[in-house]
Amino acid sequence: MQPSTLRQTSTVMQTSTAIVTSSTPVTTSTASSNPPESSAGGSSGGAIAAGIIIPLLLVIGLVIVIIVVVVVWRKKKGKDEVVYYNTRTKQAAPEAVSYSVDQVGQYEEVKLETRHGPPPPPAPFKAATPPVIEEFPSNMTTEEGREVLFKVKVKETSKPSFNWYHNGEPVTDDYAHELRGDGSLLLLSVEEKHKGTYRFVANNDAGTVSQQVVLTVAVEGSDESRLLHGDSSSAKIGMIPVDKFGEFVANGHAKGNEGFRSQFGTLNSGENEHSVTIAVTQSNKPLNRFANIVVYDDNRILLNQIPGNRDCQNDYVNACYIDGYSQDYKYIATQGPVTKTLVDFWRLIWQEKPPVIVMVTNVKEEKKIKCHQYWPESGSTSYGPFRIELTKDQALSDYTIREMHLTLLGSDQPPLLITQYHFTSWPDHGVPEYATSILQFHRRIKNEYKPTKGPMLVHCSAGVGRTGTFMAIDMGLQQAEKEGGIDIISIINKMRQQRMKMVQTADQYIFVNDAVLESVTCGNTQVDSRNARIVFNRMSKPDTKTGRTGFIDQFTVLEQVTQRPDEVTHNIASQNNDKNRSTQFLPRDNYRVPLKGEHPDYINAVFINGYKEKKAFIIAESPMFNTARNFWKMIDDRNVTAIVMLCHEKEIDQEVCYQYWPSTPSGLVIGEYAIMLSSEEIYNGYIERKLEVKNTNTGSTQSVMQYQITNWVSTRKMAKPQTILSVIEEMYKTQRRRGNTSIVVHCSDTVGRSAMFCAAATTINKCKTEGVIDVFQVLKSQRIQKPGSVQTVQQYQGIFQIVLTYLDSFETYSNFTT
Repeated sequence: MQPSTLRQTSTVMQTSTAIVTSSTPVTTSTASSNPPESSAGGSSGGAIAAGIIIPLLLVIGLVIVIIVVVVVWRKKKGKDEVVYYNTRTKQAAPEAVSYSVDQVGQYEEVKLETRHGPPPPPAPFKAATPPVIEEFPSNMTTEEGREVLFKVKVKETSKPSFNWYHNGEPVTDDYAHELRGDGSLLLLSVEEKHKGTYRFVANNDAGTVSQQVVLTVAVEGSDESRLLHGDSSSAKIGMIPVDKFGEFVANGHAKGNEGFRSQFGTLNSGENEHSVTIAVTQSNKPLNRFANIVVYDDNRILLNQIPGNRDCQNDYVNACYIDGYSQDYKYIATQGPVTKTLVDFWRLIWQEKPPVIVMVTNVKEEKKIKCHQYWPESGSTSYGPFRIELTKDQALSDYTIREMHLTLLGSDQPPLLITQYHFTSWPDHGVPEYATSILQFHRRIKNEYKPTKGPMLVHCSAGVGRTGTFMAIDMGLQQAEKEGGIDIISIINKMRQQRMKMVQTADQYIFVNDAVLESVTCGNTQVDSRNARIVFNRMSKPDTKTGRTGFIDQFTVLEQVTQRPDEVTHNIASQNNDKNRSTQFLPRDNYRVPLKGEHPDYINAVFINGYKEKKAFIIAESPMFNTARNFWKMIDDRNVTAIVMLCHEKEIDQEVCYQYWPSTPSGLVIGEYAIMLSSEEIYNGYIERKLEVKNTNTGSTQSVMQYQITNWVSTRKMAKPQTILSVIEEMYKTQRRRGNTSIVVHCSDTVGRSAMFCAAATTINKCKTEGVIDVFQVLKSQRIQKPGSVQTVQQYQGIFQIVLTYLDSFETYSNFTT
């Protein structure tokens, strides 16, 4: 029965009920009354009338009784069951329902609370329409190693499915291809085999549409035959001396990295020289994260069986040995585990006993699982016969270090101690913008890893791109140190003879060269905390030949390898000049602090990473009258609990900071913020104020501690190091008590005192954890977010003085423990 029929049936039921209600008194009256007596003169007529009327009344009464019985019976049944119909099932159900239109235009029931009466009418029918392609790429030409995005936009009323076909073959979501939810297709690193016709198909129940695009992979000059046949023998670049490597890298970057991309095209794939049969058997296919990233038959690691364990009998794992610069079998390259290989991953580690795991992927990137987490968040967990216990978890701003004990249950062998170095700052696409963070990560591993203890296991997602990049950097730096020259091409070709696609993209190849150059240019700037005073004194003395101190040399290199403030993009800041005291050191667009819910959302402030936390600091310009409200808005947005002020309100008869806090208990109102001075304590060299801040719009309140150093004037020498250290200690106490939110630091120009203060605090934290001082690298990282940080050699040297004063608080440097 259709819904319209259902409505008609319900109407009849209601009408019948009305009839019974009006008829019931008649039935009762008829049943209880007697016929009147007849007169003598009307006996014949009365007899005739009685002979007609009495039977008629009996028939009417009987009909009424039948109707009453039927209606009562139906009403009784309706209390227990509401009959409904559906175009799909056409069956009765015991629950009341409503109707909605599904994606194919049919009515579908939606369960509601039980009710006594008819359901509402269904929603108006809206037919699905075929998808419409509104945006589609044109034919394109690219080079090997490039990233290509086929961007599409589809309009539809009923969500379609998307499929891509390359030269007639379906494209799968694997390491080389990324199928996006909107139908777009990303080719991560184009190879010659990727050229051809790509057809896009969008399909729903209302119809199908398709469109195609042709991709041409350009091959230039003499590289063409090498690209087609995988022969790089005639394209050897050879060893580049370290002192010429900067020129080599500059030439590679010229004309949009044309030189580097051409070099990448000459790399030998190695795949034609090795058979791949074992990895692709029916039983082993599910053990590969990507179908096109597998191991060569002649260089795979065979797993040993573990008797008595059913899930430890297969010998296949997607892992292989890679020779190092001067040490065979130095690395194990493997994929990030999938669910089915978690036991095999730990079986591999138990068998090969690598003391170190280097992980260069996140577990999830862009909502996709890149590597199944194989360690516990805390405590211990088991995979098959293995128990893994997490004993240390130290999260830093760019990487995390974990220590784990691996035990084979039922074995009398002692547990293995495994240290995992997990790099967490690799972007979802491409490579890091700067090599600084990966080099610091590499340096930490190099300081702690002992090759004699066993191989280094390295993995990302597929175990070839980032994995190969990390290994190439490691080998390139060893080669530069041992031979005084660098040959990245040979390093990668050698790796590709042992595992396919190592260093998978041209961007990764370029990144290897940039990272090696940065490292050899900057040199080793780490200082062991135990030797800090000796090194400081040595760096303070001028060289007898050049007349330059070690501090001058380091600062000169720092200026050479970091971007100047005028070389970075700060379009948003330039559009808000009325909110800048100075246009000299404007915040970068991609590191600025936006004001939440505001348009424009600009304030002259940037996030600065600390040693352990990202966005540990906010370096802000000291407020002006017209930006004081925005300053408090930023404090409120970020739940800031500590402000460090490194200037006075006026310096050299000029205002450098508007007074944004009250000087009396009566308080101060700035915009929607009411600020009360709760307490003020004056110490040797600084003032500590406790401020209570209320947002009068929302009613929320928060306590903010302000620390103002009073003896640090920009035109003179810096404040006493002990004063700075006292403020650092107090601000961290406040931060720990109140939730570890960002600390706001401000001075007159954002790049002098503020930059020194943040760099000193970060260097001390690094020293506490690692036992080393590296002001150069701390500032190099800081200048990525705040170009121009620390303007002079004197300021650079001053950071060392602050750190040395911190170390002086120990009786001897050798008593300082990390």
